[in-house]
Amino acid sequence: MLSIDTNELTVKSPGGNLCYLDSLDEFSGDRQITPCRSLSSADIFKAIMELVHTRYNAYGHRVSRIMADSLPAFNPVIAILGAVGILMTLVAPGQHAQRVERSIGSSAAWRRAVLASLPYVLPLQYDLYLLMWIADVANGVPNVHSHPTVPDVLVTGRRRVEHYKYPELRFGQTCMVQVSLEKRQTELGYLIWRLRMFIRLNRVSALVSRVLTLGIMSFFFRTVLLLFVQWLRLSSLIHSGGPLVRLCTLCLVPLRLTVLLRFPHFLVCFRMFSKGLFQLILILLPLGSLG
Repeated sequence: MLSIDTNELTVKSPGGNLCYLDSLDEFSGDRQITPCRSLSSADIFKAIMELVHTRYNAYGHRVSRIMADSLPAFNPVIAILGAVGILMTLVAPGQHAQRVERSIGSSAAWRRAVLASLPYVLPLQYDLYLLMWIADVANGVPNVHSHPTVPDVLVTGRRRVEHYKYPELRFGQTCMVQVSLEKRQTELGYLIWRLRMFIRLNRVSALVSRVLTLGIMSFFFRTVLLLFVQWLRLSSLIHSGGPLVRLCTLCLVPLRLTVLLRFPHFLVCFRMFSKGLFQLILILLPLGSLG
């Protein structure tokens, strides 16, 4: 049986998580900190199943029951977990899962001790990794459930694997990591490829902006040219027609101007520009022949 509790972070972790699940195995005393993006039902279910699959099912253990605090976000999760054979029980409102609460209190004391021992101020976004490291260390120490062995041995069959070269490496220590020449060349090639893609995208965006600018200019040129042609036609019609024709023409002028000025099709700017240029040529040719 697992006892779980939800907690929120003050600052989002580098992995994009704002919450985490603090769980305690009632058989072995195994402590786990599982990152969770939010306290929504979908994110909580995803975090629980990740914990169950990667920590317990992967080593042949079956989780059949989970106990948690009475939170509204857990109510939809009960039916979803029941579909996969896990019974979730919520404690009475106002109560808490006492065992996991005691575990959280001891983790808070360890956290303060680790932060006090560091020669620098740990940024808040790395607080989640500190809690995960505390849980890993706790799983390598015997407790009232796992005595005389440790939770890591009961769950995984072996102790936590230390670093092969620096087994005494601990959380918060400063290290220098050397990169081989082959890996450095591979990363340099990847950076060069990203730089080329960035340059190409900039060129494409510049070309798109130029095309849009040309399209807008051609649109206004088209509009002005059509207004000029329409004005020539209307002026000739007004001077040649009677009063009724003049009245009808003057009534149609605002409607025609509204249609021309609200022309929305920007995707055919090039076609409009070519048509407008052709009409301009047709207007200028007779003037050139007269001159």
